[in-house]
Amino acid sequence: MNRLSRLVSRLLRRASGKTKFKYLYAVKSTGSFLIFFLGILFSTILIVFALMMNGAVDRMTVGGLNEAVYEYEAYTDGTPVLEAGQEPFLAYPFAFVEDNLITLKGLDFDNTLFPLQNEDGDVLTVEPDGLVVSSSLALKLGLDVGQDIDVALDGDTLTYPIIGIADEFSGDFAYLPRTTLSELLTDGATDDLFNGIYATERPSESDYLTILSRQGLIDQSESINQYMNFMMNVLIGGASLIAFSILFVLTALTVEKNYYVISLLKVMGYQKREVRSMILNSYFIYALISALLSIPIALLTLRVIIVVFAEDYGLVLPLEFEWVYIVYTLGAVVLLFFMSTFISRRKIDQIPLQKVLKTYQE
Repeated sequence: MNRLSRLVSRLLRRASGKTKFKYLYAVKSTGSFLIFFLGILFSTILIVFALMMNGAVDRMTVGGLNEAVYEYEAYTDGTPVLEAGQEPFLAYPFAFVEDNLITLKGLDFDNTLFPLQNEDGDVLTVEPDGLVVSSSLALKLGLDVGQDIDVALDGDTLTYPIIGIADEFSGDFAYLPRTTLSELLTDGATDDLFNGIYATERPSESDYLTILSRQGLIDQSESINQYMNFMMNVLIGGASLIAFSILFVLTALTVEKNYYVISLLKVMGYQKREVRSMILNSYFIYALISALLSIPIALLTLRVIIVVFAEDYGLVLPLEFEWVYIVYTLGAVVLLFFMSTFISRRKIDQIPLQKVLKTYQE
């Protein structure tokens, strides 16, 4: 008896003989069981990863635009008169945090067209003595709320505490009140500087040289997201094929190698359903255990990958996990198990009682 069998035997010391046979038989060959267990583990990790990719491109490209109220984002090099339905902002794309180029963005205190929110959906308010940073910047630099960071702009270095992290992955941004940023850039000459607006109606092209449509950006993102959804489905399909192949081959070989044992169980009076359960169903429990173990392993692994890619390569992967993914993953494993063992179950039913008697006579 191998170590794995001894471990399972100790766990089942109070179980019935039938149950012990059922779960010990599957781990009799350590090599085969490890291939099966690790195969299911790897496949379900891929499935979880693919599910977490859902909507990642949307978060990377348009960020919080889906929650924004404005329809147009426009930039100017002049000082046009603001109209109804327009809110100014000030963007300075030449600031540095730890040698990383970022965009400082000044918003009005009463800004309503582009509200900042954290990942829990809570509204964040800009303050003159603190910074709200985007999630992408926080991931890249390992930043957290309450931490102080140095911001270099226009020859000066300023230190600010982080007061919030906005759920924004479309760029490396840090947000301040517009009046504060205006005073910093003009050495206190004015607090009313702006170079862009958020607007509910399309502004005049004579006043604003660059006009971006929020809906246009969202539409572009959706076209890219369709491709990524296709890739996600391919990944899920590939992972399912790996799991199906492993289960099919393993259960088929198990039946082929154990004709005598299966026939003997029938002679001993076990019904077909009981024999199927004793020979194959133990793999079902082990597959579910492997799938459950894969979820925390997948989350930990992907968290490490996200941090490493963000900090070392500047690439942010905004993957998100939802608890419903556990249901999807376990449902996929259950479906794959019963699909892959269908033929093996039929073979067990077809093995005659005379097999063991013939062998005994010989």
